[in-house]
Amino acid sequence: MKRLLAVLVGLAVLGAAAYLGYRAIRGAGVPPVASHSLPPTAFGAQSVARVAHAALPAVVRIDTVQLAAGFFGPQREAGIGSGFFVTPTGYIITNDHVVQGTSRIRVVVPGFPGRRFNARVVRTDYSRDLALLKIALPRRVPYLRLATYRQVHTGQWVVAIGNPYGLTGTVTVGVVSAEERPLTIGNRRYRNLLQTDAAINPGNSGGPLLNLAGQVVGVNTAVNAQAYGIGFAIPSRTVRRFQNGLLSGMLPGLP
Repeated sequence: MKRLLAVLVGLAVLGAAAYLGYRAIRGAGVPPVASHSLPPTAFGAQSVARVAHAALPAVVRIDTVQLAAGFFGPQREAGIGSGFFVTPTGYIITNDHVVQGTSRIRVVVPGFPGRRFNARVVRTDYSRDLALLKIALPRRVPYLRLATYRQVHTGQWVVAIGNPYGLTGTVTVGVVSAEERPLTIGNRRYRNLLQTDAAINPGNSGGPLLNLAGQVVGVNTAVNAQAYGIGFAIPSRTVRRFQNGLLSGMLPGLP
């Protein structure tokens, strides 16, 4: 009887020790895996809405006119693209192919209803398919910052903003599907595009591809018309090199 009582007491002591050890671990700040909170840049409806709300005022619509040869002489052809401010003073990044060969460029800016601003081309780069435009504004405007190379990762969520088919301020969502994609369109050879499944359509060209921190990871450029969910964007590091080549006093306030 005494031996049985001793065994029961021993088991009770061991059980109490195990329970206290468990409580000590919980108290030391080691939560169950399922209770880990999502980081601020995790995907969710609120995070996408936050990015769109902050970025939309900096995304513009670019209306162009190009003179093309016709049977009865030169014909005017209208085009549309997107772009975004990179300074608060009216400098805009877009694609070279959006403005190439145009005779007139006008920009529709959020916050200025009913107005279209004449734009001048500051610089273009055919090989990078990038262009820098400038418009004169009566006040400073919101602008976007570029992500660094380290802030772009395959699999991360991204938000594309632009004007597909003239539908101003359209927001779509996807991921960076791959990096360093080569692509040839006509005579233009792209070396290191980002691939994304965010919807990109005609009119999106030149618009920003953003991470959930609201930084530009790419410039929306092309879509594979023969496939679903395959679009391409020029990576932010290429855009940064293009900008850095213009920093010799030409662009005051460029981030």
